[in-house]
Amino acid sequence: MYCKRCGAPLRDGAEYCAKCGASVKGTAGENAPLKTETNGNLQPVTAAKPINGWGIAGCICAVISLQVALQQFYTFIQSSASVLSTFVYTFIFILPVLFMGVGFSGAGVAVRARTRMNGFAYTGLATGCVAALFFIINFFMAVFA
Repeated sequence: MYCKRCGAPLRDGAEYCAKCGASVKGTAGENAPLKTETNGNLQPVTAAKPINGWGIAGCICAVISLQVALQQFYTFIQSSASVLSTFVYTFIFILPVLFMGVGFSGAGVAVRARTRMNGFAYTGLATGCVAALFFIINFFMAVFA
């Protein structure tokens, strides 16, 4: 154990720190090793949080689905795509990737308290919503074309 005030190692069973005289009462978690910040204050050493893999995966899938939805939108606007190809392309490729992106991003948001780099999860949700909007536009353009 370490003194929570000065960071000095403590002997087992010690009630006071031999270096600074601080009381050692408290739980073992409170007596974690300390690191010195640039301003001279002591802070407990904590383990780095893992990277939010769900959020990153969701962001990548959402970006891919948005790119494909925009490509299909542009192709349909240029009138080089048939209604059938628009439906097939949309339902076979865009929707599954879009659902994966939003699902993975949602999982990333759910674990945000235990991870770092959580902005990817929120970016994936936002990008997934934009891709869904283009999916809806593609769908209605194909139906009413």
